[in-house]
Amino acid sequence: MNFGIKINKAKKPFAFTLVELLVVIAVIAIVATLSILAFQSAREKSRDAKRIADIQQLRMALELYYNDASGYPPVSAFIAGEAISYVKNGNVKTYINKIPSAPVPADGDCTSQNNSYSYSSENPSTYTINYCLGNQSQEVPKGLNLATATQFYSLSCTDTTWTPDPATYCGDATQTSNCNATRTTAGTLSCSSPTPVCNN
Repeated sequence: MNFGIKINKAKKPFAFTLVELLVVIAVIAIVATLSILAFQSAREKSRDAKRIADIQQLRMALELYYNDASGYPPVSAFIAGEAISYVKNGNVKTYINKIPSAPVPADGDCTSQNNSYSYSSENPSTYTINYCLGNQSQEVPKGLNLATATQFYSLSCTDTTWTPDPATYCGDATQTSNCNATRTTAGTLSCSSPTPVCNN
């Protein structure tokens, strides 16, 4: 007997199926992974950009020093965090306030040892700065490079990451320390003739 009272059937609550939940979780995981990879790549590029900017700044400071001192500073004067200065006519001229340190961590095939900026000067008329890039940046190849007074980058003679090894490729292991191959493109070697020399 119906007294006009309507009985509403309880609606079944909406819910995700297990398959739908798994799909959503998988999509979120993929997006998160891609975001992390993109962020990591951006940070690596940023560190390489800073390395290049640091070397450019150092080269400019060294040239200004050379103009006043008629020579480049000795190795003992190149200390990370210290200034590059020269006393001329009783006045101290500062060319860079703080010698920069390479950003960490090392990227790509660079190691913690060769990631730092290494300055050497055999005599006042020359210098080299070793530095390492994780990836090719603009025209600068990835890996260990050296900057000189005349070039921003070139093969470092201590580069042992090439395949094949320069000494094996050119067949003269006795000249490895002087670099017996030239770098034509990243990872490519070509023997110079008749005497293998470093492509500085």
